[in-house]
Amino acid sequence: MTKVPLPAAWILADEGETTLPNSDGQVKRQVSALMGYSVMLYVPYISQTDMITNQLPLLQKVIHDVHGTDAPTGERWQFKRYKLRVANTDRLAYQITFLLDSAYL
Repeated sequence: MTKVPLPAAWILADEGETTLPNSDGQVKRQVSALMGYSVMLYVPYISQTDMITNQLPLLQKVIHDVHGTDAPTGERWQFKRYKLRVANTDRLAYQITFLLDSAYL
């Protein structure tokens, strides 16, 4: 990702956790899970001014444009958090996490 033109995004399925309570040791046939997907957003780091006027609004736009929209499963994406993951002299990478509350039969 060090040579990709910026800005760029990379989407990862990165976490999942059951939302079903343990019911007396019985394993249910249906799986209900909270699934996490991350958008790794790479932006150029030119200056502090550029970051404030261009890159942070892009980060906010990605969050706004995805949160509450329908996923292919019919569920809606829910914004969870973002974290700065990479800080190089020429680029920054933010991990933006979205959740889906999914049930599979």
